[in-house]
Amino acid sequence: MFPAAYRPVSPRALATLMQDTPFPTAQMRAILVDNAYSPANVNFLLQMFEYNAVKTVRNSYVAQAETAYQHGVLSDDELNQILGGLGWSNEAINYVIQRAALQRRVTLAAKVEAQIVPLVAQGSVSRADGEQQLEAAGIQPWYADLEMTLAETKATIHAAKLEAAAERKLVLEQQRNLTKAAISQYQDGVLDAAGLTAALTTIGLEASLIVSIVAVQTALRTGKMKLVYGQLLSPTAAKLLNTQVAAIEAQVRDQVIPWPTARTMLEGLKIDAPEINALLSRWAASIAKSPGPDVDINPITGALLTKAT
Repeated sequence: MFPAAYRPVSPRALATLMQDTPFPTAQMRAILVDNAYSPANVNFLLQMFEYNAVKTVRNSYVAQAETAYQHGVLSDDELNQILGGLGWSNEAINYVIQRAALQRRVTLAAKVEAQIVPLVAQGSVSRADGEQQLEAAGIQPWYADLEMTLAETKATIHAAKLEAAAERKLVLEQQRNLTKAAISQYQDGVLDAAGLTAALTTIGLEASLIVSIVAVQTALRTGKMKLVYGQLLSPTAAKLLNTQVAAIEAQVRDQVIPWPTARTMLEGLKIDAPEINALLSRWAASIAKSPGPDVDINPITGALLTKAT
């Protein structure tokens, strides 16, 4: 009665506890006997339990062998040798070989597809050649046709982008050259700030960019400009005006030109009237005494004052 009080344990449940560990054959045999299994079947069950105890590791090994075969690392003979040592049936081994062959075909097709489709999309390979190579790699015609259609679409879009980029580059280059010309005219005094703004607007620049350019160029021009005789001029223009005024002064001192002519010439240089009056007055005061009548010029009004000798 005492042994009968124990509840039997399923050997199958115990077998799952033996995964990847040393298999206790004698203990498992005793358990099978206690569970009233026929002595004629105990040996068979023990063999199956022990074989399945390493099933997880064995399946992982087979999967790795298939992966190696798929990527061309394992030869046909090596795969057959591995499968032959597993104790599997011929049917099971055949299924594994067929699955590995399918995986190898997928790898081959994927490699060819990865190489050919981008070339067609770039326009380096024609659609017909690309489709032929895909089909030669085992890809079905309907799938090859789909891939080539998508690749051609990409090629068209890519070509359009390149063309648009080239056109945009040309436009930008033209705008850049025209902008440089307008800025140069502004710095030379040919254009004022309003003229520079108008020129940049005509070129087609954005409003925010125009404002930025005008502000920067104005700051640069202000830093380089010189105030000469009431005019804000570039260094080159200022030097020219000083030279012209000096020439007029020399002619006046040498009495080559009369005072009214000197005034007209100074006005032609766009010098303000107060500046002209101051110049003529200073020149008159510095002229050496001569036998002729003394000449004086009012620096405020510019009127000629003649005093008797």
